[in-house]
Amino acid sequence: RLVKANMDIFGSGSWMPLGIYDAGNQILMEEGGSEFTIWPFLLISVILILSILFDTCKEVIESNTPEAFEPIMDAFFSELATLGFIGAIAFTLTYNFQKSCEGACSIMQRLSEKFLGEPGELQEIFEGLHFMLFAVSVVFIFTVLILLRVTLLKSKQWADWEYELTQSQSYTRKKTDSAKDTITSKKNKLQSAGFSGSLFDLMSFHVDSTRNEWKHSETLYGEWIKPNRVARSEYYRLRHRFIQDVQECVETIIPLEFDFGMYLKLTLAHTYAKIIEVKPVDWLVLWIIFGVVFFAYYLEPLAIIFTFVAVEILVLVFAIALQKKLVNIRYELLPPMLDQFAQSSAELDQEDATAATPLMDHNDIHEDPPEQAGETKKKQNQLHIEFLGDPKYQRRSSIHIAQTQNPISGFCTSHHQRLNRHHQLFWFGLHGPSVMVHACKLLLFGSVINLAVVCVELQAALPNSSKYVVLGFALICPILTLLTMPVLALSFLY
Repeated sequence: RLVKANMDIFGSGSWMPLGIYDAGNQILMEEGGSEFTIWPFLLISVILILSILFDTCKEVIESNTPEAFEPIMDAFFSELATLGFIGAIAFTLTYNFQKSCEGACSIMQRLSEKFLGEPGELQEIFEGLHFMLFAVSVVFIFTVLILLRVTLLKSKQWADWEYELTQSQSYTRKKTDSAKDTITSKKNKLQSAGFSGSLFDLMSFHVDSTRNEWKHSETLYGEWIKPNRVARSEYYRLRHRFIQDVQECVETIIPLEFDFGMYLKLTLAHTYAKIIEVKPVDWLVLWIIFGVVFFAYYLEPLAIIFTFVAVEILVLVFAIALQKKLVNIRYELLPPMLDQFAQSSAELDQEDATAATPLMDHNDIHEDPPEQAGETKKKQNQLHIEFLGDPKYQRRSSIHIAQTQNPISGFCTSHHQRLNRHHQLFWFGLHGPSVMVHACKLLLFGSVINLAVVCVELQAALPNSSKYVVLGFALICPILTLLTMPVLALSFLY
């Protein structure tokens, strides 16, 4: 009786979610405790456990993510919040808040009854889209976590190479100069001229005199199977060019102990954050693409399958083309290896005498005045030219660049703007890097949506006899497209 009195005070409707009232609003406890349902309590417990699990995973991911990669996590959770907000709107539009209502009760049901005359049609479509949004969120989470893992491994590799470079400096400076060991002699002389150990790792890497690039560099799998020595050599060559490039760093003097790996890590985090964060213009482009797909479905419902396959193939082809372009740009910026053993010891002695020595024992550094620092850098650059040639894009004349300007760059560039050699490497000229980052973003999110559509919609519509075969072929294109994402992001760094 006490329980019944309390329930009358609070109202029967407030106790229904807890399972105390049945459909006829009768008190189940009056008929015996055995009829009291415990499922609402169990479901609430499951929801709380899932919430705690999500928060725990979030804290673990944030604690294991370096500070340099915080922009990636901020963009990631920002997109999750956007998807969650859309999901909350979808729930509000489809949920029936009036239990006693019959017929068209939810907002979507009322709209469906008003425009279509059937209350359940729009409701069913919207619930399917709501579930599709959930699938997109799940695929997006796993994709970003995988990309973050690849990024962490790559940054660790850069840190190891920087550490090896530092140890090579300290170790070599303690060795005595031996005339019998030509490589060691050159190494000591060049280091006494102020060069980092990267040149000597380059000298020990014997490359084909007619080919300085990894032969599979332009293929989809080439960047994934590249030998470690090739990748390390390219890293050191790019590092040396970045620090001691006189043509592009005229006013800024970069110290030789500059942590190039940390610089790449920060740049990569910034690039990934841009790729993960979906801007309104990106949503607009996706909306236009979906509009084309649905227009094809309107013209011929059976054509939706062929349209979906065509979109998957086009996305993959564009991803491969973009990867090839960015990899080519990277090799344009990569200084080629020259014949490192063609120089005689006499030439080394002469060049060593004309070069300044910014490094001292115990890794101390001379603080040269600004007017002397520029001259020191020029002398060092004269020495490194004997081992590293100029990048391809620097060897081109302005006339050659003007003649080879691609139509896309010319169309997107004003006549009053003069593109330099670096801008000419990109599609769309001056706006090339920004446009290509947006393209990577669309490729990433488009592939995530394709995966969600395949896993949710396509597998339910296929017959059991050929389901797994068709699903396998349908998953190839989006998975291959996602495999290009780390290569695309890394190529933007240079």
